[in-house]
Amino acid sequence: MQHEKTLQVKKYEGEHTCGIVWENPTVKSSWLSAKYMVTLKSNPSWPISSFMEMVEKDYNTRVSRQQVYRAKERAFRQIEGIYTEQYSRIWDYCEELRKTNPGTTTKVQCDFNEQLGHPVFQRLYVCLGACKAGFIAGCRPIIGLDGYFLKGVYGGHFLAAIAFEQVVPNNEHRFCARHLFTNFILQFKGKSLSNKFWDTAKATIVPQFARQMEELKNLDKDAYAWLTKPEKPPRHWSRSHFSTHVKCDMLLNSMCESFNSFILACKDKPILTMLEIVRCKLMRRI
Repeated sequence: MQHEKTLQVKKYEGEHTCGIVWENPTVKSSWLSAKYMVTLKSNPSWPISSFMEMVEKDYNTRVSRQQVYRAKERAFRQIEGIYTEQYSRIWDYCEELRKTNPGTTTKVQCDFNEQLGHPVFQRLYVCLGACKAGFIAGCRPIIGLDGYFLKGVYGGHFLAAIAFEQVVPNNEHRFCARHLFTNFILQFKGKSLSNKFWDTAKATIVPQFARQMEELKNLDKDAYAWLTKPEKPPRHWSRSHFSTHVKCDMLLNSMCESFNSFILACKDKPILTMLEIVRCKLMRRI
C-alpha cells in the first residue's frame, strides 16, 4: 500500500510448479562482507569453502567462490583501514592520557622504513599515573611479568606488569614454577618425577631442598642435570632459596594469568580500542 510499510496480496496461487531457485541476485559481495565482518575479523583465515557453506546454511542461497573471495577482500580492507587509522592516532592518544591522568608515562617507539618513506610502529609503553601512585604507596616491590599474543590483523604481544601488596626493600628475579614444570614434563615423564619437582620447589629450607634434589637424582640423573643447569639457579624457583627480604613465597605467576583472563575479550581489537578497554577496566577495578 502506498506510503505504508505493509504488503497486500492481491492474488494467491495455491499450487506451484516452478522449481527451487537457490541463486539470489541481491546477495552481492558488499552485502556478504557487511554481514560476516565480525566473523572474518575474528577468523581471518576462514576458508572460502566454509564461508560458502555458512552463507547457504544461513540464507538458503548459493554464492560463487568469486563472490566470497571479493567479500573477504572488501571486509579485510575495511578492517585494516580501522587498524591503520588508529595507529596514526597513537601520539594524540598518549597526549590525552598524560593530560587527563597526571603522572602517566607513555613511550612510543617507531622505526623509519626507507621503502615506505615513513615511520613504522614498533612498541608502546603506558604506565597510568594512578597505577604508579598506588604501587608506590601500598604494594610490594614484586612485579609479575607476562606476555599475551594479540589476535588482531597485525598480531603482536601485550606485555603486562602486575604488582602485589605491601612495600619492602630489595628485589629479585623469579621464574613461574608452573611454566618451568611445563618444560620439565615435556622431557621427563612420570608421576614420581612430577611430584619430586614440586617437592623440590616447595621446600622451605636448604637442607630439605638438598634432600629432595638427591632423591630426584636417584630417580633420574638426566632430570637432575636439567634442573641444575646454570640458567636455572634455585633462587629463581625454589622457596628454600628465596630472599627473606621480600616477604613473599609465591611460586606461580597466577596474578598475571588472572589479568590475562581479565582482558581476554579485547585482544583482537584495534590498538587504541584495546588500550581504552584495558584502561576502563583498571579504573573500575581501582
